[in-house]
Amino acid sequence: MTAILTIDQEVWIEASAMLFAGTLLGVVLGGLIFAFGYAFKLDAESHDAGGGAAAGA
Repeated sequence: MTAILTIDQEVWIEASAMLFAGTLLGVVLGGLIFAFGYAFKLDAESHDAGGGAAAGA
């Protein structure tokens, strides 16, 4: 029983660490992708419409 509990705790600690690292990595990568995508979108809009919403209004 003790051995099983020890293994479970070990696996749980490793899984938690991996999940935390994966989540952190996901947030960082997601933030970068969003930032690049948003900047590219704004850049494309300003080129296409010559000012985007300001020109439309």
